[in-house]
Amino acid sequence: MLSGMAAYGAHPDNPVHLTEEDFPGGDPLDCYRYAKAELEHCLQWLTRRNPGLEVTILRPTIIAGANIDNLISWLFSRKLGASLLEHDSLAQQISEEDLASAIRLVLHHRARGTHNIISYDCMPVSEILKRAGMIRLPLPVSLVCWMMDLLFKIGLSRISSHWVRQFLYPMVGTSDKLKEELGRKPINTTEELLEEILRAVRSRYFATESHGSAPPPAI
Repeated sequence: MLSGMAAYGAHPDNPVHLTEEDFPGGDPLDCYRYAKAELEHCLQWLTRRNPGLEVTILRPTIIAGANIDNLISWLFSRKLGASLLEHDSLAQQISEEDLASAIRLVLHHRARGTHNIISYDCMPVSEILKRAGMIRLPLPVSLVCWMMDLLFKIGLSRISSHWVRQFLYPMVGTSDKLKEELGRKPINTTEELLEEILRAVRSRYFATESHGSAPPPAI
């Protein structure tokens, strides 16, 4: 099963670095994180009831890269970024090549159990926004959540408050059982991937500005 670090949920009592042994608590207020955790719970229940059942759960962290035009690249194409007052969580990323390599490794060795697929570094969100060159507005969490829900409802934002709350507390890992058991090595660091993404975003979203086309909305 391909789960994700989101299965842990963003909780204030999360350890700074999560291991495979930490409980995937999900988040009942966020269907994405809640679904990830509930599916894991169901599989764990099935394996207890059926000892002969072979189950592998992979928890990749955020998947990003120059070839992926997803929510992450869209966020970096905005001119404004909200700094959540009293919160500066940590973020971690892997490339699609890194995830594919980990899946191949698991399939080849028929590795079982739960495995976090992570990079071995992480970065504060404030540093990421700074490197992205975004105008950072320090705002309370409640105001940012209200704004993003409103913009999401009227179609001006791809994210709602559910995604904002995901960055309140860290969901980053340090333990990598695949490294210990099978010698897995990440292909990229989070910092390297960030620079790669920013170059791609500037080329994809901002190159048209020099030709007189309208820039993307500053939201």
